Amino acid sequence: MKDNDKPKDLIIGELLEMPGRNAELGIFFNLSQDLLCVVDFKGCIKRLNRAGEILIGYTAEEIIEKSCLCFIHPDDLDSSKDTCKKAKKESTAVCRYQNRIRCKDGSYKWVEWTTLPVPEFQLFYSAGRDVTGIKFLEHQFDRANRQIMSIIESIKDVFFVLDNQWRFTYVNFMAEKHFGRKKDQLVGRNIWTEFSSYLGSRFYREYHRAMSEQKAVHFEEFIPSLLRWVEVSAYPSAEGISVYLRDISARKQSELKLRESQERYRSLFENSADGIILNRPDGAIVAANPAACRMFGLSEEELRRAGIASIIDMDDPGYKKAVKEMACTGKFKCETVLKRKDGAKFPGELSASLFRGRDDRYLTSLIINDISQRKRTEEMLLLLANIVESSNDAVISGSPDGTIISWNPGAENIFNYSAEEIIGENFSILMPAESREEFGNDLERVAMGFGLKNYKTICLKKGDSPINVSISISPLKGADGKITGFSSIVRDISEQIKIEMEMARLDRLNLVGQMAAGIGHEIRNPMTSVRGFLQLLQGRKECTSFSEYFKLMIGELDRANAIITEYLAVARDRPVEQKMRDINSIVEAMFPLINADAINENKNVRLDLGEVPELLLDEKEIRQLILNLARNGLEAMSTGGCMAIRTSREGENVVLSVQDQGVGIDPEVLERLGTPFFTTKEKGTGLGLATCYSIAARHNATIEIETGSQGTTFFIIFKIAPAHLERNQK
Repeated sequence: MKDNDKPKDLIIGELLEMPGRNAELGIFFNLSQDLLCVVDFKGCIKRLNRAGEILIGYTAEEIIEKSCLCFIHPDDLDSSKDTCKKAKKESTAVCRYQNRIRCKDGSYKWVEWTTLPVPEFQLFYSAGRDVTGIKFLEHQFDRANRQIMSIIESIKDVFFVLDNQWRFTYVNFMAEKHFGRKKDQLVGRNIWTEFSSYLGSRFYREYHRAMSEQKAVHFEEFIPSLLRWVEVSAYPSAEGISVYLRDISARKQSELKLRESQERYRSLFENSADGIILNRPDGAIVAANPAACRMFGLSEEELRRAGIASIIDMDDPGYKKAVKEMACTGKFKCETVLKRKDGAKFPGELSASLFRGRDDRYLTSLIINDISQRKRTEEMLLLLANIVESSNDAVISGSPDGTIISWNPGAENIFNYSAEEIIGENFSILMPAESREEFGNDLERVAMGFGLKNYKTICLKKGDSPINVSISISPLKGADGKITGFSSIVRDISEQIKIEMEMARLDRLNLVGQMAAGIGHEIRNPMTSVRGFLQLLQGRKECTSFSEYFKLMIGELDRANAIITEYLAVARDRPVEQKMRDINSIVEAMFPLINADAINENKNVRLDLGEVPELLLDEKEIRQLILNLARNGLEAMSTGGCMAIRTSREGENVVLSVQDQGVGIDPEVLERLGTPFFTTKEKGTGLGLATCYSIAARHNATIEIETGSQGTTFFIIFKIAPAHLERNQK
């Protein structure tokens, strides 16, 4: 029997039995560059050569008698088992099967195996080769292939490949759409058979020329059936031809539009109301339209001869800056000074852009506007804007439905809304709820063309606090004469109303003063005489029985005299004796009397006196003012209340304040406070506060009132003497 006819396990057995062969085989086993190992049928590793140790990082001693399955990648485990079972069952060698083997460092390497089972010894003899690098290259090749195919499939161009027999071998997605068939309906079929309409066409001729000359061809062609222009590039090879078709219908349409645009440009150039000049970088004028000629008073030929320097003030800083901008960006827009033929200068607006002409030389397109009228209008608008911005009145504009569009600083000061807060809101937000319907009717009349002038009403500031205003509203008209909105001027007349009320009050006080002077002279003297005679009669024995009546009559006369004294205190022309005095000392001197009244009524008084300068005061009158306000405050409070008397300096003023913890003053009462003979007390004369106002007026002081549900505060504001202010400043 020849060796070739013997079974492999018999050959191996004979080799192993031959003298000296084991040693030789051991040498070859360890000299091999491939991994060699012996594994029994149970999977235990029996032997591993040096190349195997180097490949997987383990020494033979570390893995001998361990299961080889521990080193196979989990994903390859089943296939490896199946392969070995099949080899074992058929007792045949298995060649070129691959799996991943875990190395000592935890990494995996791809190994390609040739395995021979030897049932006689219950062993597998395996030779393995590291193919990790090859697998990596295969992976990279597959990835590159997929990327190329993905690119070809995703490109927007039609791409297909024909073989030498004009049969389709590949078509991309766009080619399917172009031919109107799926890939499997085209591949393997002849293009001229499937699309016989192309026979004799330019496509047919150019493709055949490319194949015969083995040169790429490029051409453009219109496909009537698709109503589409395509750009064709065909690349021949020995195996066939590759064809790209790009849809250039949009470009062709653009070229058509470009030609039409050029015609329109020529028409625009000739008929434009703006001046248009084409000039070279050196300033030479190439062309000028009729409007430019009229603007400068020169013919086109004269402009060409004169150049750009003859119509633009080259020393104007705005133009110099624009020229630098042109050098950087290729365009500019600026305002500059222009010159007419007669030397007259006028303001103009230039818009320039750089472009290449037909001869590939740079040209500048210069659009010129005479902005003389616009400048005059801008100056007028700027003047009006400055007036609006500097106005103390609120200047507000809005749309016909009342939406606020503009809001000047005066409006911010009056209403305490910023422009950002109020613009976009309806004007009615400034009106009390009960006035909104009426104001809406006013806006409707304005929308019909009627105005509203000096309408006095109450508006609401931010926070809904009321304010007295005078409103004038006028309709705004557009260029077509239609009403587009309204403009309103709102004036804060709170101070004006306050002054008017003060003037009316002072008029009443003047009247009372005149009456008081008459009463003082005409009534008081007779009353004094009557009181004297009553006292005389009271002392006689025969009138002793009428003593009580005399006391009553004298008491009533004294009460009447006290009222007349208060009455006289209201008179403005009453002589005063003012000297530089410390108001804190006056308050402290009055405190025991005020505190005694408070203790009697089970109430409290607290002093909070700040550091203040001396004032020009009549001490008696200031005592009376403090006493009147303090007693009013005590009367306003319930048992246990606390009244505070304070002094402080605020800028150029000294403020004396009397604060109670009463229930506040009704608005109707507040308006009439200080009016002579007006009182809410059952036995009051209505002259106490009137006297306080008169005293304050004689001291050039003012009285302000803050009231609410938590109480009322009277502020008497004195101006600091100028001499004292000068000393402080020095």
